Amino acid sequence: MGTTLQVGHNNQQVTRTLSVTTPVEAQGDRSVTFLSNVLDYTYDVQVSGVTLEPSFSVGTSLMSFGDMTERGAGPQNAEIHGGDETHLWAEPALGARYR
Repeated sequence: MGTTLQVGHNNQQVTRTLSVTTPVEAQGDRSVTFLSNVLDYTYDVQVSGVTLEPSFSVGTSLMSFGDMTERGAGPQNAEIHGGDETHLWAEPALGARYR
């Protein structure tokens, strides 16, 4: 049996150069925070010199994205809305080896 836990935070600084009528530079900051984990269970079954290793993993991943509104380009500033995402998964597997 094993488990993995990961936690992180990322800040993004975005710079765009626009040249629609006059060259301008737009800047913005955005943050991303995440938490993910995996729980894995594996065991051995021996049959006539063959070892089977069935396993089952389950995991989750949670992400939170911050809002971003650019500065510096007036009406051409981009606006990105924040949000949250959750991903869940289950993964069965079967390994085998011969001795």
